[in-house]
Amino acid sequence: MWKLIIKCHKKQLQAIKNAETYVHITGMHTRKGSRLKATKNLEKETWKWAERFRHYIKTQKAFVSLLNNWLLGYISEELKTLDEADQLSPNRIGAPAIFIVCNDWHNAIQNISEDGVYKAIHGFASSLHHLQEKREEERRQRIKTEQLLKDLEDQFEKDVIVAMQEMLDEQKATHQEAIKLANDAASDCLRISLPPVFETLESFCLENLKAYEKIRIPNASTSR
Repeated sequence: MWKLIIKCHKKQLQAIKNAETYVHITGMHTRKGSRLKATKNLEKETWKWAERFRHYIKTQKAFVSLLNNWLLGYISEELKTLDEADQLSPNRIGAPAIFIVCNDWHNAIQNISEDGVYKAIHGFASSLHHLQEKREEERRQRIKTEQLLKDLEDQFEKDVIVAMQEMLDEQKATHQEAIKLANDAASDCLRISLPPVFETLESFCLENLKAYEKIRIPNASTSR
């Protein structure tokens, strides 16, 4: 399972790195509301992803620790006093196979930290929030530009038209800068904030793979 997941994350990371380096998402005038809503939903779900991932890993560790401690209560005192190098030797003390597996499982996952993945997902969510702020600012500047253009079209006094045209030109420049900042934020999400998510996931899964490979699975012949 871990090998398959690692392979998937490698492909995801490569796809992100091969993607277009600069993204143009603003300045388009179709379905603006739906794009803003989609960005908000993605940000919201990413925050949830970070918290649920951390909760899942902590819950798994707590469960395995509880299971291991529960099993410890049913084995002989001899097992508890063995040196670490001699622990869980079924040939010596007849430890049940389930205890050997659970004890190895407990020791393996307790040393694996989910912090790197959590911080990477958290960072991606933060970049999405920054993108959302820039898109909202672009929307405000676009509305101002459109309103000034409408007011100018309704104006007939020459002096007022000249003054309003200057205001409109300045507002257009402000709007174009807002578009650039929003596009920069969108590109940063893909080029800077998203790759670490898959990099840390791949590293986390590889660490799990190595740990799980060390778990001993006694067979019938060794558990006697």
